[in-house]
Amino acid sequence: DGFRPDHTPLAAAINATPGAMGDRIAVQRADRPFLASRTGLQLDLNGQKVAVIGCGAIGGYLAFDLADSGARELVLVDPDILRAENGLRHSLGLAGVGFAKVDALQERLQKRSPELKVGVHAKRIEALISEDRLAITSCDLVILATGDHTLELRLSRALRNDCRLMHVWLEAFGVGGHLFVDGQGKGGCLACLFEWDPTVGLFCRASLLEPGQDFTRSIGGCAGVFTP
Repeated sequence: DGFRPDHTPLAAAINATPGAMGDRIAVQRADRPFLASRTGLQLDLNGQKVAVIGCGAIGGYLAFDLADSGARELVLVDPDILRAENGLRHSLGLAGVGFAKVDALQERLQKRSPELKVGVHAKRIEALISEDRLAITSCDLVILATGDHTLELRLSRALRNDCRLMHVWLEAFGVGGHLFVDGQGKGGCLACLFEWDPTVGLFCRASLLEPGQDFTRSIGGCAGVFTP
């Protein structure tokens, strides 16, 4: 009737088919830009590939925020299984207890964001670098959330010239949090924050705690020692 296929105005289509039955269709938008605009997140990763090294209390929550912020691909590295005592301080909750952290996060993340690619490595980061260094150095950003300064100082020396590093950690009892972005080949590596004390050894100058100050707690004997 003079209209191109699939371009007939609704009113004309109704008038041309008197008595025909139709169903009302409700359309809901679920595309990433629209959903992200409703989260309030300010970070836009613009389709980048991001690695999270250490998927514990910090890394687990970071993985979801990174996914919501537009990351195209996540690479999760952590050798540990989620234990019951950490269930309430981890983004997986008690439902993730007994599962490898990276595997459980991958499943949860891809249910939340089906278009997100999530690569997982249930192994120590040192082993992964030895086997497949490109898995890490190919990332636009590598976030180290291991909570192990000694390990991260070694990783900084090994990786900082090849990729952008970000170190994140919390102080005991949540009295403070730290985020340190490496200068990537220029001045400003993690080692800049550390000094050696003959009494207590290596300590971080950015720490809100005194060098050597101990906040560890024990629940149920020596096997339960942890930093709250």
